[in-house]
Amino acid sequence: MTLPRDSGAFSQNDLEERADSPLTTDEAAVRVGTVLVVDDDPAFRVTMRRLLVDRAERILEAGDGHEALASVRADPPDIVFLDLMLPRMDGGEVIAAMGADPALRDIPVVIVTWSDHDARRGRGPGSAVAVLAKLTLSQRAIDAVLARVDALRP
Repeated sequence: MTLPRDSGAFSQNDLEERADSPLTTDEAAVRVGTVLVVDDDPAFRVTMRRLLVDRAERILEAGDGHEALASVRADPPDIVFLDLMLPRMDGGEVIAAMGADPALRDIPVVIVTWSDHDARRGRGPGSAVAVLAKLTLSQRAIDAVLARVDALRP
């Protein structure tokens, strides 16, 4: 059975379809201003920093949902990479809070998760524009997400 999918969101599988084709000379890597990486695992934040260092002017980090919301409100980033399984306030609550705030709802959020179940969650106001699996995360996947977010900008 095939179910329709929200055309605004995309998943790791969509990215993997593009992963075999290298960037052409016409496709420069997209650069962004500020990125917020939200994950309770410091080692994974280091991994994300390595993947984003040549793509972002500034990389901010938060270790839980409360820190993430405080950071987003104090210094709104251009994009948020968000783990769903966070202490104190999970990623779903962060997305809901951002979606309920008119000043934050248009900030693109990319879910980065271990769980296939979480990767299949739906999308609504303020929800994720993409879902990436931590186990298969690559520079190519990050580049595809940044290009997708850049294309969605007015």
